[in-house]
Amino acid sequence: MLRARVARDLEHVARTVELVLGRQLEALLLVGGYARGEGGAMGEGPEAAPYNDYDLVAVGDFDGAAKLSLSEACHELSRELGVDVDVLVLPRRLVAHPPATMFWLDVAQGGAIVLRGEASVLDGARRLRPRDVPFEEGARLLANRATGLALSRLEGPTVAPRTAARHVFKAVAACGDAFLLLADRYGSTIRARLTALRALAGSFGVDGELAEAYEASATFRARPDLFVPPPDLDAWFETWCARIARWHFAFESARLGEDVDALGYPRRKGSLFPRRVDGVTFGAPSALRATLRGRAPLLPYLGHPRERLARVACALAYLPRPLDVEIADELLGRPGAASTSSSLTRALVHLREVGS
Repeated sequence: MLRARVARDLEHVARTVELVLGRQLEALLLVGGYARGEGGAMGEGPEAAPYNDYDLVAVGDFDGAAKLSLSEACHELSRELGVDVDVLVLPRRLVAHPPATMFWLDVAQGGAIVLRGEASVLDGARRLRPRDVPFEEGARLLANRATGLALSRLEGPTVAPRTAARHVFKAVAACGDAFLLLADRYGSTIRARLTALRALAGSFGVDGELAEAYEASATFRARPDLFVPPPDLDAWFETWCARIARWHFAFESARLGEDVDALGYPRRKGSLFPRRVDGVTFGAPSALRATLRGRAPLLPYLGHPRERLARVACALAYLPRPLDVEIADELLGRPGAASTSSSLTRALVHLREVGS
């Protein structure tokens, strides 16, 4: 049974993290799909295996040596379990007073389980409500999912069908979640969100097609191994990208109070994310740090790297060739370069590291 397998895996992970972090560990949280009981499965019965990552949060004030040891342990756990084990380290003060982000909203809505430590560690997060989260968070989520679409698109004919489908359906889910945030209908489970989306059809820019697509996304998430690749994967992928672009920019038009589309959005003047939601430093310092780390160019100056990520990702995810490459090169500070798919992939991956 998948539930028993996941429980065994998580207990092993928790013991390992305890051993590595020692007394510096104040609490260990499981977050995401498996915390909500909505994690994906490959196969069924005794052969069922987890599909999604195990996403955890280690709470405490950790020194550099502890963080390095934890990173090495996660790599070994991922190899051993056959599932990616990701542990985010956060100080107790941030967990006690979390920012109003989509991540913490999911935690507040029941998307977290305390594996180690006191249950009260989540008291601060539980006070967060959907109306507390600014719409910029929906836009950030959409930009991050557009990055996945762009990476699959750049890979072209060599992309694995399940990888392409995963990026498509994660982007679909993000579109639905963004509209639910806009309408203050963001629920605690995928089933509740699907019901709310169906009820919203015809308002807030939501159409009936989005609810159907959201249901298809939920089906894929639950059993990705049942996905049957279409005869023409490229055509299937491009059709989905066009549908997602329609929903993505319908949300952004509502959020920004102006009509935007795949061509105008990457070149839009003014900030896409004007509010400082999650404690990041906007402006020249953040852009300079990204440049010094070799993750983003300084010019053209666009503010925080997430501004550039959103624009580049949307161009590469939604615009036709060669226009997508032309605009991406402009935003990456190398107009006329006519970059290759591999060079753009490297640039996008580097940008995601500092702009997500």
